Amino acid sequence: MSDVCPLDFRYGSEEMRNIFSRKNYFDNILLIERNLIGALNKAGIIKDDEASNLVSTLNNIHIEDKVNDNTEHEISSLLELIELKGSKIRYLHYGLSSADIIDTIISLQIKESLTIIYKKLYYILSKLVEYSIRYKKTIMVARTHGQHALPITLGFKFANYLFEFSRATERLFDAEKRVVLCKISGATGTMAPWGDAGTSIQQYFSDVLNIPCYTITTQVAPRDGIAEVISDLAVLASIAERFAVEIRELMRTEIGEIEEIHKSAGSSSLPQKNNPFSAERISGLSRIIRGFVITALENIALWNERDLSNSSSERIEISHVFLTVDQILIDLIYILDNIKINEINIYKNLILTQGRIMSEALVTKLTLKGLNRSDSYKLVRKIVEVADKTGRDFVSLIMSNEEILRYIKKEELPDLLSPQGYLGATYTLIDSAIEYAKRVINDILNGKVHKYSKNTINS
Repeated sequence: MSDVCPLDFRYGSEEMRNIFSRKNYFDNILLIERNLIGALNKAGIIKDDEASNLVSTLNNIHIEDKVNDNTEHEISSLLELIELKGSKIRYLHYGLSSADIIDTIISLQIKESLTIIYKKLYYILSKLVEYSIRYKKTIMVARTHGQHALPITLGFKFANYLFEFSRATERLFDAEKRVVLCKISGATGTMAPWGDAGTSIQQYFSDVLNIPCYTITTQVAPRDGIAEVISDLAVLASIAERFAVEIRELMRTEIGEIEEIHKSAGSSSLPQKNNPFSAERISGLSRIIRGFVITALENIALWNERDLSNSSSERIEISHVFLTVDQILIDLIYILDNIKINEINIYKNLILTQGRIMSEALVTKLTLKGLNRSDSYKLVRKIVEVADKTGRDFVSLIMSNEEILRYIKKEELPDLLSPQGYLGATYTLIDSAIEYAKRVINDILNGKVHKYSKNTINS
């Protein structure tokens, strides 16, 4: 069959695709059915020989056996196939609901998917720490409303993104506790078919699958957890887009401070261009993720102990969100690995306004010297307007302004108007962001995943 969705062949890693493959899905169904037999056997509900026969039958079921003929109910279809192949299987699916299987599989898929995401976030955070340190003292102009504002450093800019990605990682850690849970509780959540053994059967699954179980559910697990993790992934994607937009903006020909480098041609028709392909793809894909948040929120409001309105949309949204986020992180890693910093252009842009970005420093100093703050602002604003209209050098106008010199000595002005002297707590703030990120990185290493290997990324 021809590939239709770009996620089948273009976006996301093979590692992530395998999690949501049909084979893995059916393997997980069989895994849960096998574990049920183990749980029933341990609880004394079925005998050893019957358990052994049923497990043997389950081990001989493969996806090639066309379990998907009944597209209306694939689990029923699989159970029918098992019944055709086996004997002594009266306890097959005993006490389970299809929702027990589906919701537990979703939890397993989310757990595995988050592990892949944490690996990539480890690399992203580590790279941003590296850049925050490397460019800690590289002074550049900050922009607000697209206008030159104050001097900052490039390391400060990277440190802000480092902080945001650290927080995004923490959100996923937190959400995982509420969504990666096993749902084994029967047709309405009461565990009625298992009687007094219900909670021990549930605990068996928790121990084998190495995930906690829900405290209480209806026939289905509550959908708030899925909505939360998808919302948090949308936040992560949006932060990635903010970084991507920054790259796109600073890559503009007339700015040229940071560039995403590609070996391939930047344009099919214009040889001089180097287009920000990865950054633009991040922007496009993040829109898809945000769109799925609405679907996830709508799925919370199910009828009574359950209805089926969530099922069809979740078959699409969960896999699509994780694969799309996976591609966003792949692109982000590519950018971080192939970024070019043009320090010459950074300096040119820093001095482009001939010192006008130091206006606030001048207002602050005048205020400290005794002039009313409002009057200080008006005085400096007037000089800025003269510089704008006449094209005269702002610093020269300051140095020759009698009213300014009434409050500030001429020999104080060069240092006052130097960007290096007006960075405030920049270096301390960068250090704080790095320390924050290192705690998150340690959480990934110690509590979540092993150190990320770049070779696992399909770029």
